[in-house]
Parts: sequence; C-alpha cells; structure tokens
Amino acid sequence: GITDYSKWDNIELSDDESDVHPNIEKGTWFRLKHQQRVQREEEEAKEVEQLTKDMAEAKEKLWQDISASEKEKQQAIIDKAKARLEKMEKNKKWNVDNICKVKEERTLVNHENASGSHSDGYSLPPSTEKDKSFMKGDALSEDT
Repeated sequence: GITDYSKWDNIELSDDESDVHPNIEKGTWFRLKHQQRVQREEEEAKEVEQLTKDMAEAKEKLWQDISASEKEKQQAIIDKAKARLEKMEKNKKWNVDNICKVKEERTLVNHENASGSHSDGYSLPPSTEKDKSFMKGDALSEDT
C-alpha cells in the first residue's frame, strides 16, 4: 500500500521565527508559545484519559445483563469515543517534545584489561620504547 505521510503536516516548530509577533520580544514569544503548547497537551491528555475511561465503563456495561436499547446506547458511547480518539491522533500537533520517544537509554564503558586488549575484543597497537619515552616527556630531550 501507500504510505500516509499526512501526520508530518502537523509539525509545530517551537522556534519558528516567521511566527513571531512584531510587538513581543522573541524569547518571551517562544516561552508563551511553549506554555500554550504544554497547556493544550495537558488538556488533550485529560480528554484522552476521560474518553478511555468512558469506553472501559461502556464495555463493562455491555457484558452485564441489560436491554437491547441500553446495549445500543453503550455501543454508541464506545463508537463515539473511538472516533474522537482517532480524530485526535490524526490531528495531533507534533513538536520537539513528542515527535520521538526514547526506547532504551544506556551507557557502555569500554574497560581495558591487563593484556592491553579491550573487553570488546579489539586491542591497541603495541607500543614501542620511543612511544613510552615520549609519554614521559623524554622525547624532546632526544631530538635536541
């Protein structure tokens, strides 16, 4: 199939200079835009949480012994919540904070063992006496 790239149309740049109001200092404008974005995302998160809760309650009621009209009503609640969640995801504004997620964070430190080889199997080139004397600072006295 065809890949849908439409979600990339909603990228929101936090430091877009073409969006700066002429009467407001640039730093203040960026902070204001960031604050508005954070507030909007919090409101969206609350709405998603509420819709998810409403769907769960309606699904729970579907399993109970209720009338056909009540089942239709609960299914309508579920369908409406699903449609709203899909619409919110499709129209979601992407920005530096939500465009990607860290899946795994780790730091690898390569320790050299006594034989001069690293724990990953690689080894350093053998050092010569001249290299050792250079490291001590004797190399300058030899050349003069």
